[in-house]
Amino acid sequence: MKVNLNQMASEVFGSGKRFFLNIINDYASRKFQKAKLALIQDVATHPVSIEINGGIDAANISHTLSGRKGNLFSFLGFRAGTKPVDDLLFLINQTVKFIPATKISVFGLSEVNFTYPSRGDFLQLPLPWEPGRSWVTAIEDGVSNLSYYIFKESESSRSGRGIQIDNVVRPIGFSLTPYMSPILEKFKLALNG
Repeated sequence: MKVNLNQMASEVFGSGKRFFLNIINDYASRKFQKAKLALIQDVATHPVSIEINGGIDAANISHTLSGRKGNLFSFLGFRAGTKPVDDLLFLINQTVKFIPATKISVFGLSEVNFTYPSRGDFLQLPLPWEPGRSWVTAIEDGVSNLSYYIFKESESSRSGRGIQIDNVVRPIGFSLTPYMSPILEKFKLALNG
């Protein structure tokens, strides 16, 4: 009887590689799920998210309106009854994905990957009055016309409260606020650290 050592070694080490690949992917998947839950929690508990979720009655806890009366929901012009943060969390769930390793290298290393939303993905969440721009990135980049914003009930307001007038009320600017950038950096560090 002849034994093909090459074939036997291939079968033994091949099944061993699959075994280790499964262990690696299982470990990495658990680490990924923990980081994803933390990411979602960080978004949901951020002052910007809390304020927007509060709708037209929210206080400006994000301090983005430079002490002006009002809130982000009405200033950004969201329609009454909408839930922009829910849309953001849905986008995160759709774009934050685990990509399992498919092979182990000669040196025993394996690469597991993941995806997360890019600035381009956030364009799916436009400012109500500026479709080519995301409200998510506008929080960090700035929003103009705060000097023309008045927080008052109006039938012409998308949110029901908050309008833009033609004259400067007070020359102040929107306070840039770190929002998704540091949250995503924390998520990436949790997975790469």
